[in-house]
Amino acid sequence: MKIRLLRCSQIALCLLIAIIQVDARACTTFQLKHAGQVLVGKNYDWMVENGLVIVNKRGVSKTGYQPTAENSGLDTPAAWTSKYGSITFTQYGRELGPGGMNEAGLVVESMGLFCNTPNRKYPEPDDRESLLAGQWRQYQLDNFATVKEVIDSDATLRIRPQKGIHTHFIISDRQGNCATIEYLDGKMVCHTGETLPYRALTNNTYSHSLDYLKKDTIPEPDMYKSIERFIRAAKMVEEYNPETSAAPVDYAFKILKSVSWSIDREWKGIPYQSNTRWSIVYDQKNRLIHFKTHGNPEMRSIRLDAFDFSCKTPVKVLNVTATLSGDVSGKFVDYTRQANRELIEAAFTKTVFFPRYSARQLDILADYPDTFGCEQ
Repeated sequence: MKIRLLRCSQIALCLLIAIIQVDARACTTFQLKHAGQVLVGKNYDWMVENGLVIVNKRGVSKTGYQPTAENSGLDTPAAWTSKYGSITFTQYGRELGPGGMNEAGLVVESMGLFCNTPNRKYPEPDDRESLLAGQWRQYQLDNFATVKEVIDSDATLRIRPQKGIHTHFIISDRQGNCATIEYLDGKMVCHTGETLPYRALTNNTYSHSLDYLKKDTIPEPDMYKSIERFIRAAKMVEEYNPETSAAPVDYAFKILKSVSWSIDREWKGIPYQSNTRWSIVYDQKNRLIHFKTHGNPEMRSIRLDAFDFSCKTPVKVLNVTATLSGDVSGKFVDYTRQANRELIEAAFTKTVFFPRYSARQLDILADYPDTFGCEQ
């Protein structure tokens, strides 16, 4: 029954993830360092605000989504047991969050890479185990503590190619190491150390964005202001001065506000607005997460030290849109399948270019985490 569920869920999940990438393009991420403090700022720009903050546990056995019919026999899904607990933000179901931070202080965040990038391409099937991009992020948080470990995982794990999707990533660890990871021409391309002079990423490739920053020009057109946002975020990171600027966390939110984005659109006669829905600042040294939402500008903070990440304790969740402020670590409640199902229903309904999936398809998405188990 478990295998059948995974195969059925693959069909729905592939449809879901393929569509998510259509317009999730205006996100901005950067790393800011000061006096040993390491921060990552992230704007999540989208048409839907609903979401859950999820406390993921260590010691959990997982199997990646089974191959799609088109790749059947060509892919071996990864199987692993989580080494680290983490806190992630998710919108289209547990395990599919765009990013988060684990208890070792590793941050993994992602953004869509424009569909007009000529050489964007995930690896072709080979003898490595594989995962869809949506679960690759959680795999890294489950297993690793450093940027080097994430990069090295490419030797044994690849992202499974899939039509219509492409994501690139920014990775930051507690020691202050940072990398951008992209898949171009079927290979992992990393910028880190000296090849990452500006620690920011938007929706063009890093090298393309850097070229325009060096010329200090903005192209016309600049799709979703991607280059403009990259240049502004990168420069503001470089301009941080502890004597004249705000405290690091406040300054990170100032950068996020300066690159916030909004646009009114229409899809088959249905009007909608995409804008900055979540602004998140990860304080890696202090293991704190701060966030604001479009509907609630009050800053909320989460202390990773407040949670028991052992597998035998219940998974905890928090409604991203709850009208709270301050330290919300004590406001988390036990995860339920119903909470996951309700989130999926809301996110699907409000995403105007999603087809009308059946209740059964949404049920399959909600059921996927029930296939996990604690390591004996």
